Amino acid sequence: MATIISKDSFLKEQFKKYYLMRTLPEVRALQRREWGSIPFGGKMVRHMGVKSHAELMEYLRRNVPAHVYHSAAMYADPAATTMDGKDRIGTDLVFDLDADHIPGANLWTYERQLNRIKHQTIRLIEALEVDFGIPIQDIEVVFSGRRGYHIRVLNKTHLSSTARREIATAFTGAGLNISGELKATVVDKETLLQLPPTGGWASRARRFLEGYLQVLDSMPEKERIRTLRAVPGIGPKGAKSFRSEDYVSGGIWTRTKSERLAWKSLWEYSWESARVDIDAPVTADVHRLIRCPDSLHGKTGFRAALLPPEALEYFDPLKDAVVFDDIPVTVIPDHDVEISLRGEMFKLRSGEESELPMFAAVFALAGRKLYYTTEDV
Repeated sequence: MATIISKDSFLKEQFKKYYLMRTLPEVRALQRREWGSIPFGGKMVRHMGVKSHAELMEYLRRNVPAHVYHSAAMYADPAATTMDGKDRIGTDLVFDLDADHIPGANLWTYERQLNRIKHQTIRLIEALEVDFGIPIQDIEVVFSGRRGYHIRVLNKTHLSSTARREIATAFTGAGLNISGELKATVVDKETLLQLPPTGGWASRARRFLEGYLQVLDSMPEKERIRTLRAVPGIGPKGAKSFRSEDYVSGGIWTRTKSERLAWKSLWEYSWESARVDIDAPVTADVHRLIRCPDSLHGKTGFRAALLPPEALEYFDPLKDAVVFDDIPVTVIPDHDVEISLRGEMFKLRSGEESELPMFAAVFALAGRKLYYTTEDV
């Protein structure tokens, strides 16, 4: 049984074991990237160049940083101390999705944050494929190690900051007057609610709506009504009279006012769900540093897992990104912690001694009041 005395020295020791036992995946054009790191208890060190993957691993094993990053850009001289001196060659198109950017997410459980941001990431990948025509093999997905995901598109290195900003706006809608209004036309005593023309935001909203209807159709009647009632604006009459078959390619056929109100509410919900809460400045920034795939995050101890896009749906960070073993250790955290890791619930109180498996001890000591109770809100 070990008793943890110094938080930083303990975490550094565990991180070192990880890097000694594991070789990270090679980063494309590694020699052209700027590298940076943050030591435990220290400040960012950047403007580093790395000549080989072996040199990178030697650096990690010798210095054991809390965080390690590389540039999304490729440079002629990545170790130069000024951006002009680096002489940028090109920059991968990068998207940063984090629960911090979802309105009201600070009131949610950590588990709910992770689940919501994963679904948004899946939505972004689908839009990149369908709306932007980007092949899935050109998309790289990395769990941030904390509360989100990084998406990197490998074949769009030539885009300007302005073009990247416009792409970001296509997902956030910031500054745009985007109308998803349904136009009503009466035909033989029925009202056709006409959908906006396909393309961009409207297509993403339609895909969300169609997926939602498929889920509804798989449910028993009572569950289906309960699910519809959870959509803002749909009341008991609208939920009971709702019929998925009223949706056709040209619009939605309705007969009563309650049906129309229910469909309009569901369409508004779908329209809003087309939004993806990316960190737009990250996408526009051609000099951004991003977290190195499969490195450890100093505020959680989780692995910044590199994932095939098709595997994202089945990825559970609270199991799959946890890398440390279950050797018991004693900790005295300086903040309250309530978290489920690897299917086990851990509840710790600040200043109280607790015995934990190593993977939970690392998480408890690395975090700083970032996680919430597991009771849903």
